[in-house]
Amino acid sequence: MTNDHVARLKTKSDELVQYLLPRTTNIRRANIDNRTKQPTLWIGNNLGAAIIKIEPLE
Repeated sequence: MTNDHVARLKTKSDELVQYLLPRTTNIRRANIDNRTKQPTLWIGNNLGAAIIKIEPLE
């Protein structure tokens, strides 16, 4: 909450990966796009009137 990170849990290895968001973010809506090779996270940012796209590099 209030640390501008999102976390991903890898269920096979029980590893928690945190991603730093590019700016201060107030997340109200988040959507996962499973149509891509790696799932993509889309976040609506209320503070910056922006949409943030997060893709894992692995």
